Amino acid sequence: MSLFTADTHFVVYMDAKSPTPTQDLHSRAALAPVFADLNRYTATMHFNGQSTVITLSEAQGSGRPTAWRIT
Repeated sequence: MSLFTADTHFVVYMDAKSPTPTQDLHSRAALAPVFADLNRYTATMHFNGQSTVITLSEAQGSGRPTAWRIT
C-alpha cells in the first residue's frame, strides 16, 4: 500500500464499454479492501500499460496509469 500516496485517486473500470468507473476511490485507506479482495485468487497478474503525465514540476507530478488484471 505504500506505493500509493495518502491522497491517491484510484479509478477502476470493470466494463470496457462503459465510460463510467466501477469504483472511484479517493484515499490510500479506501484501497485497502480492494487489495484485500485479491486474496481470494490463487494467482493474479497485473499488466501496467501506458501512463499519461498530467502535471510535472521539479517538486511533484501527477499522472494516470493504465493497468489490467488477469485472474
